[in-house]
Amino acid sequence: MMSPTPEPCPFSFCLLLLLAISCLLSCFMRLLEAHRKKAHDRSSDKDTKLRLEVLCYHAVRYQKKRMEASRKSFWEVLSTRSSCRYFTSEPVRDDDITEILRAAKCAPSAGNLQAWRVFVLERKDLLTKLGKAAHDQNWIQTAGAVLVFCADWELSQQKYGKRGKRLFSIQDATIACTYAQLACDTLGLGACWVGAFNEPAVASILETPNRKFRPVALLVVGKPPQNKLRRSHRLEKAELLKTEDWRRTRPNNSAGIYSESEFPYDWKGDIAETIWKGGKPTKPIKP
Repeated sequence: MMSPTPEPCPFSFCLLLLLAISCLLSCFMRLLEAHRKKAHDRSSDKDTKLRLEVLCYHAVRYQKKRMEASRKSFWEVLSTRSSCRYFTSEPVRDDDITEILRAAKCAPSAGNLQAWRVFVLERKDLLTKLGKAAHDQNWIQTAGAVLVFCADWELSQQKYGKRGKRLFSIQDATIACTYAQLACDTLGLGACWVGAFNEPAVASILETPNRKFRPVALLVVGKPPQNKLRRSHRLEKAELLKTEDWRRTRPNNSAGIYSESEFPYDWKGDIAETIWKGGKPTKPIKP
């Protein structure tokens, strides 16, 4: 005779059910806590990033206002600018060089060809060589940087012929150098335009390819010492200004001042044949 099967204990079944529910609740709570922690970390990262962005914004804004407040107005730059040949040992910042070149890029040029290039030299050995090439102007080696402005005469010659090679490209380079020099004064830097130098010697220092770029001006830049700049004397307007009345009082032989040997340019031929408009040369220019 078989023994009867024991009935399951309801208490044990309830205990197992409660244990399973407890494990599920525990896992759910852990998942919920992990989700909350992750959301909190994400929110914290966003807050930190937002704070950093706000701090950077205010820092940039403050720096911009400080620079704008320290910069001179246009007329202040013109009236206070002077050549500086004494510099401190403080180097010229890269940001200042960028601003100087940005100003030079705004300069006008013949036909908007921008037939000029600039070489920025900062190494002391190169500055020493430039000083020797500038007829032993040894003070150049004390500067923070030298910007060598060169005329791209080939580019200008392609459109304007000999006039572009001999004059227009040089004008382009000098105008750009003028803008750069004014920018130096605006940034609180000292600068001096140097035009007395040996062109082949400077070209060899720059290692310009095939003499393509002709050195025109050296802009020596550095941090000036305190109370070292002095404004040189300027002529009065009456001494510089010539009105239309000057033609009535000019000497009879004034036409001979401009000889062909000094200005060997064919105004009627050279200029008229190289300036094109609509695919055809313009009419000859009257001298």
